[in-house]
Amino acid sequence: MPSQFQLQKAFAFVSTQLVSSGSILRVLIVWLICLVSLRIDNLNDFDFRFQMRGDRSPAKDIVIIELTPSDLRHFNTTEVQDLMLLNSSSDINDNYYWNPHLWSSLLVELLKQQPKTIIITLDLVKQALTDSMNVGLLSNPKVTWVYSSDMDPLGLEKKRLLDILNIQFEKDGVVRRVLSPVRGEPARYINFQGAESRYFKVTYNQLINNEWPLEFFKDKIIVIGGFTNSDYEYITPMGSYGRSALVAQLIENKYHSQWIKSWSFWPQSLVIFVLICLIYFSTLFLPRNLSITVTIAALFIVLIVNIYLFDIHHFWFPMATTSLCVFLGWLIGYTVLVSNIEKKNFQLEQQNETRTQLELMKTNFISLISHDLKNPLAKIQSVVARNLATSAEGAIAQDLVSIQKYSEELDHYIRSILNIARVESQNIKLNIVPSDLNQLIEASIIALRPLASDKNIKIETELAPLFLIEIDPILIKEALINIIENAIKYSANNTLITVRTYETNEHIITEVIDQGIGISEVELHKVGQKFFRSEMVPENIKGSGLGFFLVKYFIELHAGSVNVESTLNKGTTVRIKLPNS
Repeated sequence: MPSQFQLQKAFAFVSTQLVSSGSILRVLIVWLICLVSLRIDNLNDFDFRFQMRGDRSPAKDIVIIELTPSDLRHFNTTEVQDLMLLNSSSDINDNYYWNPHLWSSLLVELLKQQPKTIIITLDLVKQALTDSMNVGLLSNPKVTWVYSSDMDPLGLEKKRLLDILNIQFEKDGVVRRVLSPVRGEPARYINFQGAESRYFKVTYNQLINNEWPLEFFKDKIIVIGGFTNSDYEYITPMGSYGRSALVAQLIENKYHSQWIKSWSFWPQSLVIFVLICLIYFSTLFLPRNLSITVTIAALFIVLIVNIYLFDIHHFWFPMATTSLCVFLGWLIGYTVLVSNIEKKNFQLEQQNETRTQLELMKTNFISLISHDLKNPLAKIQSVVARNLATSAEGAIAQDLVSIQKYSEELDHYIRSILNIARVESQNIKLNIVPSDLNQLIEASIIALRPLASDKNIKIETELAPLFLIEIDPILIKEALINIIENAIKYSANNTLITVRTYETNEHIITEVIDQGIGISEVELHKVGQKFFRSEMVPENIKGSGLGFFLVKYFIELHAGSVNVESTLNKGTTVRIKLPNS
């Protein structure tokens, strides 16, 4: 687990990013955009959820009985029937369907079927009281009447359908909610289970002609309605509904507790704000591919969770706005990320340009100093050689020899510095010609023979016959001289150095084996680094730490490799591999 210090450090880093990069402002702007979307597109999102879900299974426990004006002909006199036929413009309203004989016989017949409840959506209570309808039918616990009068002579207040019929029309004229009967409670969202056609409808003629089995209405909810001139279609998210079908839908919601639940505007806004922050900061701090994966996964999770909550638990949360906030959270995070990358790239370009200028200045300076040193050094070496060739004797001759020795060391250092400058400026070009590697080795040994003689070191060669190989002879000879010189320099007096060559199918191998001070295992991996010198090297042995760096570079230019094996106080083996082609 991360320590408290690490957590504090991470929190401080996030806080710094939050303030310094203007993240608060970006998140707030996106949040405001999502709030506007939440206000504007809320109702469309609600409707779309029903349309996406489609029709549920038909309602098996609800039956609608629709009355028509022709159904009253069975009970009206001939004169009344003729009047109804002649007066086609007569006002057909709820009162039009009042006929005490019809309703008495209808309710008695239906109650015999033992339904769960009977709901009459026509406002006929006044006519029933005026015509002294059977009080038992009016107050029957299984019969519920809709009435608009403020009078309640029969004590039917509890049986009024105000808690489900107090429909609230939205600004676009669509029915989505009903007001709660409890004062202070928010309106209830209607859970539309499908189109009006999912409710089974029975006509009065089918009923009186006994076209349905006796048990058909048992334990069912029966909704009785009728066509009127003043009746109109209710527009819902699932299409047009008649009054009876809408009441059936409301009754279904009430009996099965299917009302759509939802949060108010500000709790929804808070959830959206948190989601924007999570997506935004995950985009900033996670790797790019992972952040895209997280965003896509978040969109799928939002979709799946929304569908699950709506279909199973009847809970609605705006899906379109939620998806929009996920996308915008990723978008602003990605734009900030791209902006930061571009800023860093610009800074890197400036740093590279500055570094290039500094490297050029350094190279020019080194070249200038080296060339300025080489000219007077060449003159010094020329004067010393001329004086040694004359009659210099005694102490003067020894001094001249020392000057010659030190000038040669200085010349070696200058050449190394010049080579380093060429390497760093990548100004070295190979001059490949067929060459004899054994001949280059022998020439290198001859050049270093005086240095070996000073320490009484014997150099033996075991050179296998080789074909000519394609190499740059100047660079390879310089590398060989450097390796053999190091073997001499770091070997004790009266020791042996062996130089051997052999070939394999793929490589020509050169080995230089000495009996010197060796290199410890701890330092072995540092061999070939610029300016590296072992801590075991005595102070009286001069060196710059550049020689082996140049050897490695020259060999690798030929697509070869250099390997060093060493044992402390026993000796070192340097193995050069060049392509055998």
